[in-house]
Amino acid sequence: MKASLLCVLIALFPGLLMVTDGLMFHEDVNITAILDQLMIGYDKRVRPYYGEQPVTVGVSLYILAVHDLSEQSMDFTFDMYFRQFWHDPRLAFARRPGLDKIVQGADYVKNIWVPDTFFVNEKETKYHHATTDNEFVRILHTGDVLRSIRMTVTASCMLDLQYFPFDKQLCTLEIESFGFTMSDLKFLWQDGERSVQLSPDVALPEFNILGHRQRIIEASLSSGNYSRLLADIQFDRAGGHYVIQVYLPTILMVTMSWLVFWLSPEEVSARVGLCAVSVLALSILMVSVNKDLPKISYLKCLDIYLGVCMLYLLGALMECVCVSYIAQAIQAREDKVRQLEQDTKVARATPRQGQTTILLVLKPRTVDLFSKIGFPIAFLCFNVVYWIFYRRASKQVVDDLIYLN
Repeated sequence: MKASLLCVLIALFPGLLMVTDGLMFHEDVNITAILDQLMIGYDKRVRPYYGEQPVTVGVSLYILAVHDLSEQSMDFTFDMYFRQFWHDPRLAFARRPGLDKIVQGADYVKNIWVPDTFFVNEKETKYHHATTDNEFVRILHTGDVLRSIRMTVTASCMLDLQYFPFDKQLCTLEIESFGFTMSDLKFLWQDGERSVQLSPDVALPEFNILGHRQRIIEASLSSGNYSRLLADIQFDRAGGHYVIQVYLPTILMVTMSWLVFWLSPEEVSARVGLCAVSVLALSILMVSVNKDLPKISYLKCLDIYLGVCMLYLLGALMECVCVSYIAQAIQAREDKVRQLEQDTKVARATPRQGQTTILLVLKPRTVDLFSKIGFPIAFLCFNVVYWIFYRRASKQVVDDLIYLN
């Protein structure tokens, strides 16, 4: 009898071990019980350490892409992972083997206290929901909380177009608590200088991204003093497009206008027509360049160049008119003198000898000769001064910049 009972127990022992292991495993992974226990007596309306010290919220950004930097609307749009870190002792739980953190989705975030963070210079924010809400919360057994959200933000950026199209722009994202002053909540950059990171694939057709920098300031408002984080991104405009599409055609127009100096002074229509066509073409180019730019009250680098080129074209047009007038005056004077010689047989017997001398000195060919030499030299000197000054001025960058490459 005892032998039979022993055999039965030996046969059932592996099954009992499997049931016992199953119960232990089930107890270890019973996340629902842990989450429910955390919510017992938890009030999400009350911040951690209420009535004691201010809660510290760390922030880090990972910028996935920069979609646009608009001069017309003065804003920039980018896609990023926005991460916040804080400590809530009410969410601490006992550490178990293989379980030191709990990761939950966007639904559970509604059950706990989260910072009332907002972007001061935000224009529009889009949250991503494909294939589910792109948001999660990670709770460590120590009570440390991480909340990560993927979002697309359009924020205002007041551009300084003084050196356009060789300008560098500094756009800032301002992060602040909407309701908690510094006595309740303080922000800091979670990972120091590595708190703001940019994907290596970040690029724009018209801009190069030089790098970024991070700052912490105290914003004093009528409702109190608030902790504010600033993330600056430095953009460098790629001016190659404007060199090819604007500067080179403008130089060709000005150079083409010099052809009038080689035409005969008698070809008035051809000379004036060539200058008029150049002026009209440059006017159309100026309008097309500025139609996509904001109406600002100061001169841009490009405006100065196009304006000076327009003066050169007008100068060539005025030279044509002046040469034509001198040629006609000399011709009329010669015809009148010839007529007097035929009628009275008296040459140079006129009190207008001074005017004749002046007209003879200012011969059309002489004026054209000075223009052939003076216009190219003056235009070359202007280009040398222009390109040296503005290219040197546009190389200035902000201090403490962390370069992308």
